Amino acid sequence: MSGKDGDKGRRGLRVLLAEYMANTSAHGLPNIDRGRNSCRKAVWSLLFMWALGMFIWQCYELVHAYFQWGVDVNIDIQYETQLNFPAVTICNLNPIKSSTIRYSDKLNSLFNPDDVSTATMETTTGTNFAQTINYIPDTSGVQVAAASGSSDPTTPSMDAASTKASRYQDWSNVDFMAKDEELDLFDRFTDVVSQANYEDRVNFGHQIDDMVLSCTFKGYPCTPSNFTYFHNYLYGNCYTFNSGIENNISKSSKSGPLYGLTLELNIEETEYQPSVQEASGIRVLISEQYKMPFPEDAGINVAPGLLTSVGLRKLEQVRKEDPYSTCQQSPRANDTIFSSFFNVGYSLEACQKDCLYRMIQDRCDCDDTRFRFFPDLDPCLSTNASQVSCKETVELEYANEDFDCSCTSPCQEASFEMTVSSAAWPNSLFVDQVRQELMDISDVFKTKVRNDQNFVQNNVLKLQVYYEQLNYEMIVHTPKYNFFGLISNLGGQVGLWIGISMCTVFEVVELLFDIVKLLLLKLMCHAKSATSPSLVDIKLEKKRKRQLHEQDYVDAVYGGNEEARSNSTAWINN
Repeated sequence: MSGKDGDKGRRGLRVLLAEYMANTSAHGLPNIDRGRNSCRKAVWSLLFMWALGMFIWQCYELVHAYFQWGVDVNIDIQYETQLNFPAVTICNLNPIKSSTIRYSDKLNSLFNPDDVSTATMETTTGTNFAQTINYIPDTSGVQVAAASGSSDPTTPSMDAASTKASRYQDWSNVDFMAKDEELDLFDRFTDVVSQANYEDRVNFGHQIDDMVLSCTFKGYPCTPSNFTYFHNYLYGNCYTFNSGIENNISKSSKSGPLYGLTLELNIEETEYQPSVQEASGIRVLISEQYKMPFPEDAGINVAPGLLTSVGLRKLEQVRKEDPYSTCQQSPRANDTIFSSFFNVGYSLEACQKDCLYRMIQDRCDCDDTRFRFFPDLDPCLSTNASQVSCKETVELEYANEDFDCSCTSPCQEASFEMTVSSAAWPNSLFVDQVRQELMDISDVFKTKVRNDQNFVQNNVLKLQVYYEQLNYEMIVHTPKYNFFGLISNLGGQVGLWIGISMCTVFEVVELLFDIVKLLLLKLMCHAKSATSPSLVDIKLEKKRKRQLHEQDYVDAVYGGNEEARSNSTAWINN
């Protein structure tokens, strides 16, 4: 070991720390070392500890904020030369045509108990209701359902056309626990429809061929075959234009009502059942392709006798994936009952309804009548007290979030903002032309139009759906703090409070290197001291060897060995 290394090795840890404090570029520490007296050293020590504490606190806040995975919301306006035209769903507000009721004993006993020999209904589904349906045409050529079946003695009948003695301002003897008669009637109507096979339910409601009088898209004709059917428990038959089910999505390259979807519809008000639906019109819902429409939750109502314009603005939202959110990056196609039955994609609403449906199915051993698409289990009938109680309990737990549905929003989804306006249609100069065109359809229309001077105003409407502009609003979630941002903020805090820079960091690295080197040198010195012989041992060994050579010299003299005597003499002299 050289003299320089030996000098470094002999330096203590205290010397290294003193040199570091005197020469470091960090603020505060040199002032502690340069303090002329203990008072100043104490003051600078307290100031440095305060600054260090503030730095640690600020660092904790920054690190905590980083692991909160917060996001910033950036809003931008994008422009495209063409956009996917949305899926447009239309449903008649009336879920069942009155002309189909008389062909089903179950429905007739519910709505018109005086018109059937027995006014009872079957509560059990031991006999499949759909198996007894036969299709027969009515006078307008529309297919309707005829059914025969047993009745249920436990279900009381109700005259649907009758009303209370006083519908308005009847506050005497109010029973706050009594179920509304109209809601009770609708629940029992849903019971009947849910017992039919799904493919047979289309015959209860309004047909797309009867409703659509005229259809154009971007100025070119479209037909009822461009609509996709599904059944909704509240509105009956619903039809979606441009659903994308067959991977054929129409696009729009121009804005304005002339380049969108234009429909003239006949709501068939004479087929309405007033005990089920008191209003008249069409339910319209705008949604993204491959997304299950829920007109009972969203949409607008369009009244007859009006031209209703629906201007659209597209809004697209892109959420940051895990860990910044729990959004679904690539939702599976079979996540919900709607996905598996209708071949639609994932949506938050579908997941929530599917969760409630499965909980009712598991806990009550029956299917919710609102979403009974598969005949696997019997429906939860509103006339079965135990099933009603079980269903209400599950719905209450669902509302209180007592069970986890694990439903999250998609990481990317589109929605549409609507601007709705309306005007009287047709005007007084055009109404005669509309009446004549209706009478040219068939003799049935001719009779209806001639017998009702207000037929157009009560039954016909015009709907326009279009893009107001081809630009759309893009909402993108970006991380509020990324890793490099965290490092930059930490660097700012450390520089503000204790004046440490990257150069100071390397000074600390150098100090640690010196400390490690010093410790290694001390360990090496201790190890060498433990293995090396002491001075006394060396002297004793040398004395022993001298005695041995002296003895060899004596032996050599008396033995006459001149060579041995010469070697022993040389070693002794040395």
